[in-house]
Amino acid sequence: MTKFMHTITESGAGAQLAIHGLRPAVGELANCTISHARQYGFVLLRDLELNREEFTAFVKSAGTTAEHRFGTGSAELLDLNADPDPKKYVTGRAPLPLHTDGAFVGTHPSFIILYCAHIDQQPGDGETQLCDQRLAMASMPADLKELFSAPWEYMVHDASHFPSIASQWVSVPPVIEKDDGTRTLNMAMPFELGDPNPGWSVRISGKSTEESTALLRALDQYLKNSESFYSHRWRIGDLLILDNSRVLHGRSAITGARHLYRGQLQ
Repeated sequence: MTKFMHTITESGAGAQLAIHGLRPAVGELANCTISHARQYGFVLLRDLELNREEFTAFVKSAGTTAEHRFGTGSAELLDLNADPDPKKYVTGRAPLPLHTDGAFVGTHPSFIILYCAHIDQQPGDGETQLCDQRLAMASMPADLKELFSAPWEYMVHDASHFPSIASQWVSVPPVIEKDDGTRTLNMAMPFELGDPNPGWSVRISGKSTEESTALLRALDQYLKNSESFYSHRWRIGDLLILDNSRVLHGRSAITGARHLYRGQLQ
């Protein structure tokens, strides 16, 4: 059976679980981890041994898989294999800013499931960055909260992953209201200033480029300095599940080898 070990951040976001005794059945393990991810925002299990088929079985046992298909793979199993092609941002090696999955395509997965099949990185490289948006928003300064009152506009450059919307400006509401009345962020932060190959560009409707850049940079710094921010250094056998309606995620640059399996649920 799995056993709760501890919360991962000072704010209480994230939980690490451990398997004690015999490894539980796939369905039992999936139900337990999803339940904890719903409660804590994200969940980490270490030292699992899963091949592709076992990971796919786990994803299917966890819930209904999302049907959306990307240019580089399906929602059921996407290989994040650090592709060296500089034009591939999502499955490539470049850093990815904090974002909500589905913001560009309008289909929002409930949970994202990641498993580390192989890793060979220097400390700080190839890490998955997480931020519990609800906890971060609770103490966010008023001037930064105002950024979510106007649409955000994006120019998506990754035609390999988003072929239907690439190379055009699209307007996206930064907050969506769910059927149960709760509000959740729906956004993608900009890439670092000076990045030669950004996966997308961002601007705030009604503000100049300079204003947008300064305000979004301040928001990024606030999120990454909040007590609900966590940067996960991968080990082979790590399983990480995050609630996409609650947790923003991104990654640091990949310099060595990193291969994650990724699945998502409706």
